[in-house]
Amino acid sequence: HAAALNQLGFVQMRRRESAAAVTSLQASLAAFRSIDDLQADSSAAAGFGIATGWLMEAYVNLGLLAEAAGAGDEGLRVTSRLIERQPTNMQALIARGVILAGLADVARNELQPGRRQALANDSARDNAMLSRIDPSNMIPRNNLIVGRHNAASALWDLGRPRDSLAKLLESRDLAPAAEASNMVAGALERALGGAADVAADLGQSAAADKYRAESDRYLQFFARSVPPASFERARLRIWPSIARVRLAAFQGDPDRARAAATGLREQLLQLQPADALGRQRVADMLRVLHHALGRAALQARDFAAAQEQFSLVAEVRKSLPVQTLDDRRDAAVEAALLAIALANNGRPDEAKALAEPALAFQRELHARQTDDQWHKFHLALTLLAVAQATPAQADALLAEAQTTLDSLPAEARGLRSVGRLQGLITDARRTGR
Repeated sequence: HAAALNQLGFVQMRRRESAAAVTSLQASLAAFRSIDDLQADSSAAAGFGIATGWLMEAYVNLGLLAEAAGAGDEGLRVTSRLIERQPTNMQALIARGVILAGLADVARNELQPGRRQALANDSARDNAMLSRIDPSNMIPRNNLIVGRHNAASALWDLGRPRDSLAKLLESRDLAPAAEASNMVAGALERALGGAADVAADLGQSAAADKYRAESDRYLQFFARSVPPASFERARLRIWPSIARVRLAAFQGDPDRARAAATGLREQLLQLQPADALGRQRVADMLRVLHHALGRAALQARDFAAAQEQFSLVAEVRKSLPVQTLDDRRDAAVEAALLAIALANNGRPDEAKALAEPALAFQRELHARQTDDQWHKFHLALTLLAVAQATPAQADALLAEAQTTLDSLPAEARGLRSVGRLQGLITDARRTGR
């Protein structure tokens, strides 16, 4: 019964039915606990750990970070106690790895990348051990890539993009497993796609194109598991083209980004998802596409095109959840970008209405004084947006934006994206707009 409830919660999580998943997984935990209070029965303790990992994900998706952390702490105690008794218990190691990944997710949503990196590394450690214990089991290999990817994202937020890229590329050692396993191929596709974007922002354009091609190759391996005539297969066929639009924007090539985007919106709108999850996936792909095109338009100082693209992002955002801190951060950045375009198109009142709430949010994050560095980029961007919408305050706000940007670690200041924001701030200070 406990295992069945756990499986139900897992399915609900994959459907993004987080509230329903919480109910199922809480019941699963209670059933596992009732067996012998998680003392002697190793299967019950390991099952409890797996259910805890999924419950944490559901809590995070609902913005319930304290509940996620509390569940994770208990699950970690239970699984670690079992591993002390049985160091090679596969299910217990899998469970602890999932819980550690969940705690890393909590740290991400609390803007604590240093802690997130440590937890993600611990999760990767457990999954590397599992891979050695049972080389035929592909789940630990998938989870090892996910753990490394999580650590790489934390390194990015710490202002260490080169270390982030190196961490992402570590997973190339799992290429043979990815060729044999659709699941591992999907994880490696995402890691190499991330590597392409980071390399492009570092100015390594040729390497970025190489990693993008590798990522596309593993997407083809992953797609083998998807029925040929399905919505999901059609969606996967479009994704590499959208990723290339985004990559071109990172590389600072607006013309290439626009050319790569030809016809993609129309292809996405022709997709026929059968459920809410499918519709959400299409909406998120539209968001990525128009966000990239908006950034490309800003690079070209085509503010009319930027306004059009970021308005489309705002429209899509209405159909996407805004519950986690990541969701709220994305929405605030999108509002700031649209505000910059509006202000430069002579619509300061509309720009101000978007930018000022976004700035209040960014200041709240900054006041936490965590070790997260990348939020400073978003704060500087939003200060620019408010400055352009309120000319009377522009000098002070632009000076603050410059100081904030200057406070990034030196390595992060060398990124192309930071250089482009620096250019917008410099233009605004020179023209007074």
